[in-house]
Amino acid sequence: MFLLVVLLCLPDMVNAQTPIPPDPRLEGLPVRTITVHGLQSMDEEVVLRRLELRPGGRWEAQRARRDERVVTGLMIFWSVRITAAGFPEDDEPVAVDVHLHLEERIGWFIVPQLYWTPEESWSYGVAAGHFNLARRGHRFYLSAVTGGAHYLSASVRNSWNGTHHESFSIGGSKVDIRNRLLNFDELGERFHYRFGRWFGRNGRAAATLEYRRVSGLMPNWLPPGTAGTAFEDRMVAVRLTLGSDTSDPWAVPRLGHWSSITLEQCADLLGGTFSGGKARGLTVRSIGLGRQVALAGYGLLVAQWGDIPFWRTMTLGGMNSVRGFGLGNWLVNRRWEISGECRWYFLPMRVIDLGFLGDQIVGASFTLFTDAGMGYGIRRGPGPAYGRTPLLLSGGAGLYLHNALLGSLRLEVAWPEGYGPRWGFGLGTKF
Repeated sequence: MFLLVVLLCLPDMVNAQTPIPPDPRLEGLPVRTITVHGLQSMDEEVVLRRLELRPGGRWEAQRARRDERVVTGLMIFWSVRITAAGFPEDDEPVAVDVHLHLEERIGWFIVPQLYWTPEESWSYGVAAGHFNLARRGHRFYLSAVTGGAHYLSASVRNSWNGTHHESFSIGGSKVDIRNRLLNFDELGERFHYRFGRWFGRNGRAAATLEYRRVSGLMPNWLPPGTAGTAFEDRMVAVRLTLGSDTSDPWAVPRLGHWSSITLEQCADLLGGTFSGGKARGLTVRSIGLGRQVALAGYGLLVAQWGDIPFWRTMTLGGMNSVRGFGLGNWLVNRRWEISGECRWYFLPMRVIDLGFLGDQIVGASFTLFTDAGMGYGIRRGPGPAYGRTPLLLSGGAGLYLHNALLGSLRLEVAWPEGYGPRWGFGLGTKF
């Protein structure tokens, strides 16, 4: 993550990808052929499935640039270039021959890991993996970290990308976490399998099966007689998600809307100390105010029911909730949140040659935001132990740095109602 900051703060050290100026005579002509150059260990049809350009379709320079970003986002190639040639070459062209030039990365990789979460603080370690498992574009990861969390995990996944419609993820981990937020040490294992299908503008769907074992000592904020006692939970959860997405994920600013509804049911494999479920609704809307400015709105409603173990309670406040309020003051089983943001993409998402890192999708934006939220659950600290939280309101500004390989980094300052300004640091976007 820190490498990303240096690279974006020193743009003169890298050369932005400069696509060959398109021949205006080719715009709108039918695509005759698509030829792939440079593949060594990946099946050609895996790449072609991710392209919007197809033989028989129409050549559009803007669509070609988007296809370059999509293929770059696979993180399998050092460089990705799309060129076009008119057919016939000498006379007035009547069709287009498309050439996709690729340079594959080394398949196996070893990289250092450094990340931070409010629950675990800083953790560090190493990861090894393969960018192109079984010649199908699947990514394999094996990682080990220590620090705030001790993890040993492995996973194989293939994500939605371009017009590739199937997504899956399968993995497991052995964990030993000092959970600072809930004040207990978690020991156990986690396993999951997720499969999804993207139907373009018609929506998307996914199903997840998860197993989790959690053991440790009950935290000291629970009632006397419970705090400090040993426990072990073995949980299996089934999760279904339906959603819609009418926006181009590489458009800048990202316009349109996307929504999802998730239903989850959990069961205790040890005989029924808990059995509950969760419903989650999410919607995001974005409206463009100019080429690099957009207004975005976010709404979230979550409700849990049944016997909920303390380690599955939700929080209200923090970098991914109502920003500026302390994370963990309220542990809730029902909550709603809304956010509004004005985003200025002063460095729009683009493909940049970062030397030994190859082609990378990078960008940066400045954001003004306002958040609000309420919940119902358990209060930690002075005041009633159970009940509804007050209405939490905050506003602020932030700087976001984005990278397809390393993720997103956020630095924000928020002014929560009734308090002074507070700085926050986060990895990944809120929405």
